[in-house]
Amino acid sequence: MSSLDQGENFSPLPPGLGQVFFKVSTVLESNRQDLNDADPINGNHGDHMVEIFKVASTTSSALMTGSRPVSMSEILFTVGRLLEAFPENESAHVYALGLTRFAHEFQSREIELPDLEAFVRRVLADSPDVSHPPSPDRGKDVLRALLDGLVGWRKAEKGQASASGWLDMGALFEFGIIYLQAKEAGGSKAEVIARTAAMASPLNEVPHRLKSGRIALLALLQALDADAGVSLF
Repeated sequence: MSSLDQGENFSPLPPGLGQVFFKVSTVLESNRQDLNDADPINGNHGDHMVEIFKVASTTSSALMTGSRPVSMSEILFTVGRLLEAFPENESAHVYALGLTRFAHEFQSREIELPDLEAFVRRVLADSPDVSHPPSPDRGKDVLRALLDGLVGWRKAEKGQASASGWLDMGALFEFGIIYLQAKEAGGSKAEVIARTAAMASPLNEVPHRLKSGRIALLALLQALDADAGVSLF
């Protein structure tokens, strides 16, 4: 089964983080059985991944349509708390840690969804959009938040204190090595970045989580790229 079903029709949710997560859940739905088959322990990993991103989508959409504005970090904190409470879904607990770490990094740098979308759009573009040049400072902030979030997620999964500032020369060197390994496997820019992020995260410790993580991250990048400029934040 193909890892991405580009012909899938998505539900007409309001634009924003809920729609992004819904698109990821739909791609995972199309890969549900393949991911279940890749799970040698319980045979239900695909079911768990679909559940994770459906919860993320419905929670995000509900918060966005509430009576007060909410930040992207607030949404991620809320989704993380919900996933942490999921019984018999260890993958949900892993993603809860990740969402919480990224929420901390986005909150500390005041990064919202348009900043993340603009960064992804610029990174994936074949050529820069000179008519709408992005703010270089925001781009650096987003990149630092993403790298710090990955390192913090890995540290948190190992039970180490979750503090900002994990990114050092050693971590940067390791990211560089992982990126080169991911690039050797070939594919588009989005595929290489998704593979790199999955390999640099705790998902790399379990083969079927690494597989589903690559699919989810690729779908996330494509959704952010497609939805850029229409967010509610």
